[in-house]
Amino acid sequence: MKISLSGKHLDTGDALRAHLEKHLVHVVDKYFGDALEAHVTFSKVKHFFKTEISIHIGHDIYVRGEAEADEPYPSMDQAIHMIEGNLRRYKRRLRDHHKEGARESIEAKQYVLSGDYMNFGEEEETEDHAEATIVAETTKSLPTLTVSEAVMRMDLEGEDVLLFRNKKNGALNVVHMRPDGHIGWIDPHNG
Repeated sequence: MKISLSGKHLDTGDALRAHLEKHLVHVVDKYFGDALEAHVTFSKVKHFFKTEISIHIGHDIYVRGEAEADEPYPSMDQAIHMIEGNLRRYKRRLRDHHKEGARESIEAKQYVLSGDYMNFGEEEETEDHAEATIVAETTKSLPTLTVSEAVMRMDLEGEDVLLFRNKKNGALNVVHMRPDGHIGWIDPHNG
């Protein structure tokens, strides 16, 4: 597995890299020896150290973990522990996904909008404020999944929302984390 390591406001020395590689490779090999790559970012925010880890397990499957602590090593260990818990919880379903092979997916544009859109409507609408400013644009693959697989994927990726094609009816569906802690499912096909 290829591991890329970067630091924000923090020097990532050889000892930190060695500790990361030893523990992360052990956890990933325990569940998926064929993981493709991992991206790890260490940052220092005020007096906390934050570790963000994203591992590319296979075809469009990513596992994310992040943690904050007073020291860099506990922060890294907590993020790895979070990833290990998710891999352990979903190992059987992820292995079944690999056996079934790649499912049909569609490509969709994903945009990141400027925070200025939040003020839209507060002042008189002008030509300049007619649309939000696009900060970033990427193409994302929308997988064909069952609802339970979509919930699993959303949890693994650490996201609050996931758009997918429903395997059962072929319609675009959304699963999302609700403010009350429950998971919402939007299926316009059954509307």
